[in-house]
Amino acid sequence: MKLLSLLYFFTSSAFAQLPYIGSSARRDLRGGRRAIGVPSIGQQIQTQMKTLKHIAAVVTLALCALLTPACDAGKPALPVKVMQRNALLAGGKVAIFTNTGNKTLSVLVVLENASFEERKRYDLVLSPGEKKEIGGFEGWKVVPGETVSLTSDGYASASYKFID
Repeated sequence: MKLLSLLYFFTSSAFAQLPYIGSSARRDLRGGRRAIGVPSIGQQIQTQMKTLKHIAAVVTLALCALLTPACDAGKPALPVKVMQRNALLAGGKVAIFTNTGNKTLSVLVVLENASFEERKRYDLVLSPGEKKEIGGFEGWKVVPGETVSLTSDGYASASYKFID
């Protein structure tokens, strides 16, 4: 519970609006002008807000990483097989998702390329035994090093990295 309260605090607008504690020593005594080379209060606040947003993002990611395994504990593995093949017409590869279970699944697929800072999500509905492909024609050419994350209600999430 304390972790969730901490997460709420770091991501709330109240945290982002903490007052800036400046120093009156930064002002020149002559008419209240800024000393040369000292950033304005607006610039200082802007820098502080960037820092706070970065801290909030890091804390949020860390907490999500800690809490995700706990949320998935006890859930069955997602019955989706992930494979890849060479694209026939376009360059790159095609990702293949196969439902190996006996129920129709609604699966959120997130493909991510960290090198190019690109991410795309697809919502797939897979009947038992059905295969669906994502490649250049669907708007994503799979290349080695990319990751794919799969989530579906009632199942533990799964992540894979494309190689070769």
